[in-house]
Amino acid sequence: MLDIKFVRENPDAIDVAMANRQTSWDREKFFELDDERRAVITEVEELQASGRYYAWDRYNADRGRLGRIVDQLTDGTLAGLSGNFESVRDHLMVENDPYLVMGDFHAYAQAWEELTSGYSDRRAWNKSALHNTAKAGFFSSDRTIAEYEADIWHIEA
Repeated sequence: MLDIKFVRENPDAIDVAMANRQTSWDREKFFELDDERRAVITEVEELQASGRYYAWDRYNADRGRLGRIVDQLTDGTLAGLSGNFESVRDHLMVENDPYLVMGDFHAYAQAWEELTSGYSDRRAWNKSALHNTAKAGFFSSDRTIAEYEADIWHIEA
């Protein structure tokens, strides 16, 4: 895996490496997504620094779904499972959800619903799985090390 900073600073080298692998990448899309990612990181850091994020506000705004799930961490619903769910609840509610997990809850739930709805169409799911498998590149540690030697470390083998 390449460091994103390396990719940002050396897109031409990435073009060459991809050509050597007889594949391509969408350079424009990569940088578009990277810009979006950096903007979100900045937004999250500003929100954390502002002191305007309150986990209890999230909990109370959606008692029916998010609040219920937080409650289930300690109400015995998960008692048959192993894990310290009380510490998870405390991390979210007592420590004010420092990673803003509750802020992303609805996006997580939507992604899960999209994933599971796709799985219910068995034919489409199998087609997608076959497509993804066919598009996956051949992987071997020997090949990867050889590519690192040539493309990153610039070592003559």
